[in-house]
Amino acid sequence: MKKNRVLAMTLAVVTAGSLAACGSTNTAGVQSTAAATEETVESSAAASSASADAAAADSSAASDAAQDTSDDGRTVINFWHSMSGANEEYLNTMIDTYNQSQDKYKVVGTFQGDYYSSAAKVVTDIANGTGPDLIQMGSGQVVILSQDDVTENLLPYMTEDSGVTYDDFYPGFIQDYYDEAGQKLNALPMGCSTPVLYVNTDILKKAGLEVPKTWEEMKDTCQKLKDGGYCDFGFTQPRDAWYFWMMIETYGGPVFSDDNLSLACADNGTLDESFGLLLDMIKADTFRPGPQSDSSNTMQGWFTGGQCAFLINSIGALSGVRAACEESGVNMEVAQIPGHEIDGTIHYAVPYGGNTMVMLKSSENKDGAWDFMKFMYTNDAGVATFDYNTGYLACSNTIMNTSIMQKKATEDADWERANGYVDYVVTDYLIEAVGDVAQDITEFMDAVFYDQEDPHTAIEEQLPDINEILKEHEGRS
Repeated sequence: MKKNRVLAMTLAVVTAGSLAACGSTNTAGVQSTAAATEETVESSAAASSASADAAAADSSAASDAAQDTSDDGRTVINFWHSMSGANEEYLNTMIDTYNQSQDKYKVVGTFQGDYYSSAAKVVTDIANGTGPDLIQMGSGQVVILSQDDVTENLLPYMTEDSGVTYDDFYPGFIQDYYDEAGQKLNALPMGCSTPVLYVNTDILKKAGLEVPKTWEEMKDTCQKLKDGGYCDFGFTQPRDAWYFWMMIETYGGPVFSDDNLSLACADNGTLDESFGLLLDMIKADTFRPGPQSDSSNTMQGWFTGGQCAFLINSIGALSGVRAACEESGVNMEVAQIPGHEIDGTIHYAVPYGGNTMVMLKSSENKDGAWDFMKFMYTNDAGVATFDYNTGYLACSNTIMNTSIMQKKATEDADWERANGYVDYVVTDYLIEAVGDVAQDITEFMDAVFYDQEDPHTAIEEQLPDINEILKEHEGRS
């Protein structure tokens, strides 16, 4: 039953995920903001038409992907990914650099749609014996493959000699992929992201106000901005499960009970308090959640148009937001997501998103697949350069300490600040069932955000289905 539900969920979100790539918010949840925002940014960057050379290269790659060895006799490593637009160009550059660095393997990268589409396709293709060797998965979709036991355990490959070790990665970005019971590592983080607060500094300066440090200060600041006529309303953020985890964890959490069989936040007051504050702001018209469709573009328009002073979105949207601000003549900076005072101390917490690298157990070319992965995580031209160009956060000490990432930190103050918020990444909400309950969480948010329903009443309507899902997963972490 568990696997059927997971696969059904995967297939159900394919259509919604495709909409995300076109600039709409993914209504299915499942870590969708990280995916939807980043796919939207990538798709926007793809506005320029592909050149004839690129088309020829794609044709050549497709030819190589269909065979075990390339035309020059090298073993082909098939790599499926979900990058489009400028990010696909950066990824292809990394692949080309690796291919030119040795003559034993040839990595062939193939775009397979957004993370959801790719996850659904790989499950089907593995069953038919035609799956890839490597796949780039969204951070929230790794569980889909790991539950079906199609992922290769990466721990045996991660030796001191390889230069890729578990302890080198930032805990908040890797620990969720480790199956303690099975002593198995299902994926390595690649491009990592967290929510950040985008601030229109022009509006704050004009109003003589500071960036709020807590949600209570955010409420007060937004009211002052509206009352003073400095903007139409205070802030906006997407209607998405990613931000549900953010709010609950910021207010102290946890989202789920210790045995993972119930929604603890529905009983411990964190849901009522955090979403009660947001509902008060909605009623005061100081918070307008992003609409259910074309959310990213709409919110960005509000922000760059001066209608609001604050936008909460993924750091993965930095380049797009920055470009839009420059075009509109707006001064912007990245700040920390507001916290919540608990026992006299401000508590901060952010979820994480982005993408990962997964080696498939069905691969017949595991040595070659690992050789490419090793290059990605130890060579300056690998993930380090990819992160530098895309704006993703570094996932390991090795990558952060490369010269190109040190340059990034020096030249991009917004990115450097966002990278400093990694210490506040939380992952305890990422249990096995999280993907399946995300739809119910999104429906709860819709009820509060658009129908102005009381948070406690709204979550009570979703609890029967949430409890059933958690029971099906038997409390697995």
